[in-house]
Amino acid sequence: MEDKAIKPATFSTIRALLIFAALAIAISSFVYIVTDGAHVRQLFVSTEGVADMKKPSDAEIILEYKTDDFYAYFLKDKNVIESYSMIKKLGLWVFHYPSTKNLQGITLRGEDLYFYRSVSADQGMSVNLLTPLGETLIPVAQTKIQVAAESQIAFVFKIEDYSSSAGDYLLQLLDDNGNVLTLPDAGLQEARFTMIEDEQNLAEFAKRKYVEKSGENQDLWPLLVLATETSIADKALLEEEFDFEALPFAVQMILAEIDQGWHLTIYNSKEYYVWRDLKSYQVLLHTEKGSLLIETEQDYRQINGAEGVRSLAEGIKKEVYQLTSVSVLEPLFEIFKP
Repeated sequence: MEDKAIKPATFSTIRALLIFAALAIAISSFVYIVTDGAHVRQLFVSTEGVADMKKPSDAEIILEYKTDDFYAYFLKDKNVIESYSMIKKLGLWVFHYPSTKNLQGITLRGEDLYFYRSVSADQGMSVNLLTPLGETLIPVAQTKIQVAAESQIAFVFKIEDYSSSAGDYLLQLLDDNGNVLTLPDAGLQEARFTMIEDEQNLAEFAKRKYVEKSGENQDLWPLLVLATETSIADKALLEEEFDFEALPFAVQMILAEIDQGWHLTIYNSKEYYVWRDLKSYQVLLHTEKGSLLIETEQDYRQINGAEGVRSLAEGIKKEVYQLTSVSVLEPLFEIFKP
């Protein structure tokens, strides 16, 4: 048989397809590298209209802030506030948050650090940052908005020359008169309580009652504070080994959670961590080990940079105590009776 020659036109087509494939791969690789882990892997020549274009149809833009090389915006989508940021690279705009490389809502641009997120407002009207030098830093943008039954404050802070201003920054809630509401040394007098009755050992399906100072079951709150303070005043450190991953079963439990504020800790020019200072007291009544108190607190101010932060347990301290004066707590569980 006689071989058929490939026509020149066929060579041209194959060459064009190969060039197109190589170009597509090059562009795709370029986009992948430039977007660097961002959830949205696209390039934009400008930020104009990007928020409107990318948001769900029923979402609302509630806050925007832009400079020559940084853009942040917040969306209210149903009952959630979501934050986004973009940066300028090689003359193009790309998303920087959310991203697998940016999990904290922090963006560095030269010597400036941008810190952005939303937090529960409670009774607050605005926020500021208490700097390591004891000065206050005002956000470059913020707004308070109602989200379902909760008020939240969305904000953007700009910390200039941040590498020379390392240390711990405390996010402070302020009332409408500018008074600070955040209490970094708050105790049980500011706690939010969860009472649990678990007669069938159903764990997450157990009966629960929430008790707040100005909220649910607030009439029970002062009694619960007094009873808890009385009980934990008479405590003795548990000497035996204790497994925090397998707590002994208790039909009745009380959890007191104390919010002592959000922190941004800058360790150096490349290491920083955003964390919430939550202290808790967990009372387990009448377990096989007796009545117990588990105290948990966390502090990442003294962690040795990101190496320590990677092991979150390094900043968490837990202690277990034996309780002997729990009779004052038992009558409070009458709240579960019909």
